[in-house]
Parts: sequence; C-alpha cells; structure tokens
Amino acid sequence: MKDVIRTSLILTLFSVAGAAGEPNAPPSVTLTVTVVNATAGGTSIAGDRVVVGIYEHMNPRETLEAAADEQGNAVFPDIATGPRTVALPRARHGDMMFGGSPVLLSGGGPHVSASVRVHDVSTDRSPLVVGTHHIFVKIHGTRVRVTEDMSLKNPTDRAISSDLYDEQGRPVVVAVELPAGYHGLRTSGYLEEGEVVATDDGFYDTMAMPPGEYQLTFAYDLDINGPAVSIRRPVHHPTANLIVLAELTESLSITGLDEPQTGPLGQDGRPITFHRRSDLKGGDVVEFAVEGFRVGTSYTSQWVALGLVFAALTVMSLVKFARPQPSQAVW
Repeated sequence: MKDVIRTSLILTLFSVAGAAGEPNAPPSVTLTVTVVNATAGGTSIAGDRVVVGIYEHMNPRETLEAAADEQGNAVFPDIATGPRTVALPRARHGDMMFGGSPVLLSGGGPHVSASVRVHDVSTDRSPLVVGTHHIFVKIHGTRVRVTEDMSLKNPTDRAISSDLYDEQGRPVVVAVELPAGYHGLRTSGYLEEGEVVATDDGFYDTMAMPPGEYQLTFAYDLDINGPAVSIRRPVHHPTANLIVLAELTESLSITGLDEPQTGPLGQDGRPITFHRRSDLKGGDVVEFAVEGFRVGTSYTSQWVALGLVFAALTVMSLVKFARPQPSQAVW
C-alpha cells in the first residue's frame, strides 16, 4: 500500500479514541468487510481474497483471511476484542492489493462493518499525466543538489500497472530518467522504499498506481567538475506546467531556459525567480545548466522551505497558467 504514514496516523487516533470506549467493549465482534469494485463495468469481486490485520495498542495481534462472496462481503465472526482493538482491511483484486481504512472494534456493538474499494488493473500507461512538476536547484558544498516534486495523475477508474517487467519480474510502472552522473537518490511521498528501483540512468517504481493524484518527491546530487553542470530531464508524461527555480549565489546563473519570471518572496525578502514551460508532451526534453562555478570552491546556500515554495508556485500555476485536465477518479 501507498498510504503507510496515513495508516499509522489513523491507527494512532483510533487507539487513543478506543480508550474512551474500552469499558463497554464486547468480548467479541463480527466484522463484515465489503469489497466494492470502483471500475465501471469492472470484473466480479466474488472470490477476491480479503485480509484483515488485527491490532492492539497499534501492535499487530493476528491476521485473518476470507474470500468475498457474490455481493462482495467477507465475514469474520468471533474476533476477540481487547483494549483499543483496531482492524485494518485489505483486498486483493486481480494481482494487486488494495487497502481500506482502519475500523475500531472495541467500544462498539457486536457487529462492525468496513469496506475496501478495488479497481480493475490496466497496463496502458498512456493516460498518466503530470499537473505541475517543480525542479528546485541549490548548491551544497561541491555538489548541485536537485529536488523534484511531481504531481502525477491517474485520471481513469482503473489502477495502472505495466506490461514491461524487470529481471526480477516486477512491473516498471513509472520510470524517471535522471541527469548523467547523478547519485545519492532519495525518495519520499508516494515513492516508498522497497518499491523504487534505482538504475544507472534513474529509477522506476514497481507499484500499480490507483486512480487519483499523487505527489512524487525525489532528490539527487550532481558533482561540480567544471565551470558548468548540465541537467537534462526527459519528459515522460504530458505535463501542464514545469517550473525550474534555483537558489544560487550572485556568481552563478541558470542558462538554456527562457527568461526567468518573478514569483513569491523568499526567506530573505527578495522575490524568487523561476523558469516555466507549459504544455509539454511525452518525449520532450528539458535541458539547462548551472554556470559560473570555480572548481575547488565550496559553495553554500541559505536554507529554503521547499514545501512552502512548491505550494506557493503551485497556486500561481493553477491561477495563471492552468490548462483543463481530464476528470479524475479519487481512490
């Protein structure tokens, strides 16, 4: 699942909330999990495997399994309840596992309901589109540090996988080509450790993408070996807005892009300048360079709150430069 942090937070909240209802908790409950196929005209969910993790005080206690019937219901009778008992349902539809929201078992009645939305899986990756893609460049010592934040959308009602597989038999769902010589890849947000495979040319994600919009955030370093550091970034999916912004000393500059535009104020009170390109197609290439380096010099940059910068520029993009996007299903 892609929502590990969200699940942990919800489990924490349910655990705390369960303490209030603990004195009235029944000794056992029957949990009914309903599997719903959110793909229009999708395949039957009868026989889908439903897995329920039972947690006590946020610690896993046991795992239960059952098959969904023709109506999509999987029934788990006689689940013993203790202090702050929480159930986390999941369902496997096709070859993909989908997660539901945790439900509190203790402190309620003898019958508890939960649901899991599943989707049919498509291997056609062409519907994937990018809303706004930020590339933030700053200098750290003798390296150029690049952080990218990409809003990737699956506007269909199917989970998107791939018919391209790696040597381990894992699908190559979202592939990103990075500049030559990159190193120190770090990922966060939608991209989870264990599902991302780094290569000499970049990385790829192996998990099918459910319908909706997801933030792909990753960072990497480029060594400063001469007066300029080139950055070449192929565009893999149609992109509404790509924004390049940099935190540089006065002796350095970005070349190869259009004239910079003025954005929101930075922490030093000066407007942030950025470069923007719109309506990029898959197969386009964005190339630019950071120039003005003196080899052997260690550069320092003032820290900038990337999240605030990205958020501000995203708002500007939506207000000033947004193009109509396909409607999207929310998972």
